[in-house]
Parts: sequence; C-alpha cells; structure tokens
Amino acid sequence: MEISDWINVILCILSFILAAISVITVVITLKQNNKMIENSTRPYIVVYGRVTNFQNPTYYLVVKNMGQTGAEITKFVCDIDLKNIHIQQI
Repeated sequence: MEISDWINVILCILSFILAAISVITVVITLKQNNKMIENSTRPYIVVYGRVTNFQNPTYYLVVKNMGQTGAEITKFVCDIDLKNIHIQQI
C-alpha cells in the first residue's frame, strides 16, 4: 500500500468516527428538548382554600390548573377529613 492509500483509510475512519459522534450528539439534544417541552406544557394542579366572610363564614376549596394544557383529575386524596374543618369567627 502506498502512502495515499493509508491517508484515505485514516480519513475514512476519522469521518466515520465524527459522523457517529454527531449522531449521538443529535440524539442527546433531541431527548433534552423533548423533556423541556414536556415540562413547559404539562398541567400543574394547585389546591388552596378561600374564605368568604359576608354574613356567615364559608370555606371554599379551590382546585385550579396553573399549567398550559388541560388536566383530568381522576382521584382526590386528602390526609385529613375535610368535613371536620371549622372556621373560627373573629
């Protein structure tokens, strides 16, 4: 083999290695972008309480979606019994 043949073989090997590295980099970047898009558009359900004090105090439990896409609540579990919550009048 001549020197030009060795140079061609080395260049072929180097271009294959660079192409493989490029493909791996693209796959990793696409996975990261997919996670970022999923996290930015997912629904965030927030639960908080509100009290109205017009004539007699009333406690409202507010369930609100703060995310950018719709959410479906299939189950609601609470550690305390909500029937036993009493509002103290001041």
